[in-house]
Amino acid sequence: MQKKRKKELEHFFYFYSSAVQKQKLSFFYPFLTQNLLIILNYLEKEAIIAGYYIQNMQKVKIFLRYQISKNIPLIKKIIFFSYRGRKRFLPVKMFKSFMQYYPNSFTLVATKYGILNLKQCQELNCGGELILSII
Repeated sequence: MQKKRKKELEHFFYFYSSAVQKQKLSFFYPFLTQNLLIILNYLEKEAIIAGYYIQNMQKVKIFLRYQISKNIPLIKKIIFFSYRGRKRFLPVKMFKSFMQYYPNSFTLVATKYGILNLKQCQELNCGGELILSII
């Protein structure tokens, strides 16, 4: 995976986690890219975020989701698997054991087909570099 893409995701989730710590309902992210749109679509489909709105071609507003009764965010922890000097790859054969360790997580994998979640990787029967898992 390219360093640029990795830094981009780390930067986005830094904004995300700081907004969650401040208990904001939404936040603006100033750098809109194609990879970020893919991630936002996945997060919205999995109901991790409430939605997003593209204000202009460079800025996007992300709406966060909370458990209303307890006022806690739905995302408790974000784990980055690959980092500088250590990349973690997940072959197709390891999907079942990975899902046993992280059963209720949402995981993104960089493959030759682009950024996919684990379900799509299983459908395409391809492995790749683990990017992150949201627990």
